[in-house]
Amino acid sequence: APPAAALTGADVSYPVYIDPAITTGKQDWMEVDNQGGHDWNDNSQNAKVGLCDYQSCLSPYRTMRAYYQMDTGYLSAGNGSHASVYDAHFYITQVWNGANGCTATPVDLFSSGGITSSTTWPGPAISMLDRVYSGAGNGCSSASLSFNAINWATSAANGGWPNTTFALRADTESNDQQWKQFNNAATLSVTFNYGPGIPATPTMTGAVTCNGVNYTSSNTPQFSTWAVDNNPSPLHMNLNFQVRDLTNNLMSQGTASGVASGQGGGGSWTSGALPNAQFQVYANATDIPTDNAQPITSIWSASYYFTVLNENLQGISPKISSFDFPQDPYGNAQWGAPQGRGQFLIAGTSNANVVGYEYSFDSNFQNAPPVCGTTTPGSSVPAGNGGTAVVSVPSGTGLVFGHHRLYVRGFDMVGQPTNVTAYDFMVGLTVMPSTANLPATGAVHNPYLGKCLDDLNRTLGNLATVDLTGCNNSAAQVWSFKSDGSLQTGDQADGWWCLDVDNASTAISTPVHLHQCNGGGSQQWTVTNDGKGDWALLNPESGLCLDDPNASTSNGTGLQIYTCNGSPAQKWIVDVDSNRYEGQDAVTSVTTTNGSAPGIQGDVGG
Repeated sequence: APPAAALTGADVSYPVYIDPAITTGKQDWMEVDNQGGHDWNDNSQNAKVGLCDYQSCLSPYRTMRAYYQMDTGYLSAGNGSHASVYDAHFYITQVWNGANGCTATPVDLFSSGGITSSTTWPGPAISMLDRVYSGAGNGCSSASLSFNAINWATSAANGGWPNTTFALRADTESNDQQWKQFNNAATLSVTFNYGPGIPATPTMTGAVTCNGVNYTSSNTPQFSTWAVDNNPSPLHMNLNFQVRDLTNNLMSQGTASGVASGQGGGGSWTSGALPNAQFQVYANATDIPTDNAQPITSIWSASYYFTVLNENLQGISPKISSFDFPQDPYGNAQWGAPQGRGQFLIAGTSNANVVGYEYSFDSNFQNAPPVCGTTTPGSSVPAGNGGTAVVSVPSGTGLVFGHHRLYVRGFDMVGQPTNVTAYDFMVGLTVMPSTANLPATGAVHNPYLGKCLDDLNRTLGNLATVDLTGCNNSAAQVWSFKSDGSLQTGDQADGWWCLDVDNASTAISTPVHLHQCNGGGSQQWTVTNDGKGDWALLNPESGLCLDDPNASTSNGTGLQIYTCNGSPAQKWIVDVDSNRYEGQDAVTSVTTTNGSAPGIQGDVGG
């Protein structure tokens, strides 16, 4: 609100223009003369200026000056900011002129130091501000004189003065033709504008702040700030933004226009396209006057530093390899480490901004990647030197025996992901599990008879004999348990052939052989736990199990289907590569106690 003195008092003329112009009356006034006289706030008489040597003058004749103290506190009251003054005039009405014939003679307005009731001649006049010629009064009409006071009002605004004093004096104080009298009322009218305050440090929409660094994945980031307009009736403002690189080159600039008036106004602006780099943005505010006052722009705000990191990482795929879980040249999973053991190496990508890797076993990613390089044990790892990382399988029995898939994707500081890489692998055995993940590939081994399931002479054709023979790590003894329920052998070059019940018979003792895969019931095999810690291969269509007739240990013994009985002739496991884990198979020795199911002894190194 404007000061009360601006609205009250005998010298105030209405209407009073509060913003951006204020007209105020005198606070105090006095006149002094060179004979030692002085009058303080004597509103019963006129203000007198110049040499009075007329008969009506006091004797001895004297030279007089008038001083006026005016309120200017409103020019420094804008929330710590002073006003910019565009116009200031001192008004006073002349009622008497010493020259005959209404001849215009000069009177000067001076700047002045402060006055008190004890001020005496010559008073604290400093320097002339303006000169006006007037012949008003003494037979001519009275007239209001207007003096340009902008320089002294500007000093008052800049200095934060609560009041400002002016002096009226004759140009030539020895010339009685310049004797004048004035109505003691005087006013000071000032047109001004408060500049807006310095805007707040800009902020960035969607910023990701990591270790004190502000990141954005947008090449056209949006910034916001706010500022306070300091006028008594706040003006609308324009908020001006500039983005510069760290060598101070201007990269983009723009304005949030017409921010609503009020004690605080905020606005947003979207930058032009920026490359991936570090930048700073700052803002200033320009008010929008509603009259002829000139707009004022604040100084720049503090800088907000940020980094643009917007890159298409979808063309990048992490590379996965594992000594513990190998693949063949075609990318097919080979038998690997047993449950709870083994690691994968994630090779560095071609992008140095990749700061970590997410990983997941057997399910692809559903959520956005983390930001700021944050990693969580069990689901993500930081990228080390060269962008490499190591992922370990879950400890214990977190991954069951059989086929699994590792999903890996990289991410940068703002959570932008790379392509997902999938890596198939096979978990081996330490003990007989009750569950398995398929497909699984390896030698199908009868641990009680010490023999392996075999394509006799690796015939790979319809009706080829499937026999039991000594384990030899040959291609004829590599079988794949497929998720469609089939048990297959072969390769990409020679094709794949399924373990098949002859003529789709369901009769006991029906032989098995190879046949072209057709998805029929005679080619379906279910890995079942017999409740004693061992596995059997059940043909669901017949309800019979894969069987070694009479539990023979002779090489070349043809196999059959037979009533499931839990005997050693029907025990099967898939072997771990004995050369990969320091020496021994998953099954190293077999014992039978009191007719119970045999136990599994030993362990796998690694």
